[in-house]
Amino acid sequence: MHRFWLVLITVLMCALTACAGKTPDNPDYWKNALSKANSPTEKVTILGNLRKQKPQDAAFLPLLHAILSEEKSPDVKVAAVRILADMKSPSSLGPLQNALAPKASGARARDLNRAIVEALVALNEPTTEATFLEMLKTKDNFTLFPAIEGLVQLRSKQAVPFLLELLDSPAAPPNEQAKYIAALGQLADPSAIPALEKKLFTLHLENDAALALFRMGKPAADAMLLILQEKNTGLLKWAAGNKISSQMLMANAASVLGDMQDLRAENILIAKLTPKDNSFDALRLRQQAIHALGRMRSTKATTALSRVVLEQNVMVRNLCVLALAQIGDKTALAALKKAASVDESDFDERLRAMTGIALLGDEAELAFFNKQMDSEHTAFGKDQVRFKKECGNNSCDAQIKRLGEQRMEALNQLKDILETSSKCAETETCWAEVLADTSANSLKRQRAALFLGRSKNPQHMASLGKQLADADLELRMQSLLAISWLVRDNPQAARQAKTLIQPMQQQMDEERGSTQKSGVRDEMWRVLWTLQNLP
Repeated sequence: MHRFWLVLITVLMCALTACAGKTPDNPDYWKNALSKANSPTEKVTILGNLRKQKPQDAAFLPLLHAILSEEKSPDVKVAAVRILADMKSPSSLGPLQNALAPKASGARARDLNRAIVEALVALNEPTTEATFLEMLKTKDNFTLFPAIEGLVQLRSKQAVPFLLELLDSPAAPPNEQAKYIAALGQLADPSAIPALEKKLFTLHLENDAALALFRMGKPAADAMLLILQEKNTGLLKWAAGNKISSQMLMANAASVLGDMQDLRAENILIAKLTPKDNSFDALRLRQQAIHALGRMRSTKATTALSRVVLEQNVMVRNLCVLALAQIGDKTALAALKKAASVDESDFDERLRAMTGIALLGDEAELAFFNKQMDSEHTAFGKDQVRFKKECGNNSCDAQIKRLGEQRMEALNQLKDILETSSKCAETETCWAEVLADTSANSLKRQRAALFLGRSKNPQHMASLGKQLADADLELRMQSLLAISWLVRDNPQAARQAKTLIQPMQQQMDEERGSTQKSGVRDEMWRVLWTLQNLP
């Protein structure tokens, strides 16, 4: 119906502009209509209607090229450029480049430059590199950013020095720096690594720099290892001058190496689990080491992590439980059972340990869990007396009762995971059904995702991919990690994973700007980059 009205309108326009005998699929029809137009606004409207026709016939190109060379109005030229961008004809390269005016001033002239650069990006022609490099000198970001996109598309190594200069400019705000960092990461030139290392410690740019370094692969991993070994003397000197501790340098390097799952860092990271002091920076280093070892599935780290899980620090224990669940080594269960002891901790600490048992255990742990729940009833009775004394009257009875119910609800959810594990054991199809069950609790589905990710079985790639749009962000995170494991472990899984590229790109476009999903977005960027660069 839309096309019917469009054709009807163009036929009426034809009658009004004396183009009898011509039809909308003929360039002369539009040429005559443009010649009769009384203003640039009318011409823009006519060209807008032509664009809706989606012309692909090369016979339209001379008309559009002539507009670029002869038309005075930038707005009319922009309308013609939009059509040329859609047509993507290599013959438009010269006319588009000739129409560029890098030194032009005024909003409309800048709009034209931007439209032309975007059209050149659409052409994806290697000969446009020099044009894009020239446009890097413009002060108009609306033109600059598409030019950078074009250079990234062409994998232009010549762009790197320009981008580093732009990144180093004191006048560049964080949002602009983030674009330069992203481009440097995509170009993956090792010469950018020193600048990106420093951006790991720039407020609001840490994640951008980490992702860029991830994209650079082994050269960046080598550089991160030097930092972790405290052998990058230049960076150490720079850090000292900027009051950044060596422990913070190592923490950020550990984070990037964890993203890369580079097992060369395994032994160093295990050594960093033993604290040298109680400072914030030391704690940060330990946290990043735990996080990295979990992502690496480091069974070698299980013994050290089992010691750390007994510590009192809440954040350290939480990270340890997750890391041990990711590694999947059941030898950690003994330490988790000790950490769950009623005699040695409060309920929240015990709950974290019991969460680890639920994420690692199976039928053998059910008896322990049932006994533990009985102990928790007794422990809550003691807590209840203390709570009432602290309250001083009976007004807290309802809240205390609800607290007891919440404790049992939490424990029953964990017991449910163990009962499922008892049923599924090592059966992949059973865990695949758990993963697909949207009514199941989040931790149970996360355990299923991690189990399937460690399976090395490419058949589970599709079911993991289906979880990437789930409302549960933690499930998404563990599913993405599981996908990355399968891709690393099995070439066939890597080939199957390529089918996820298009839906992942679409999802990221739809969720652009959603701050609560930033961590998941970064993880998805890493997986997407890996899939796009598979051999």
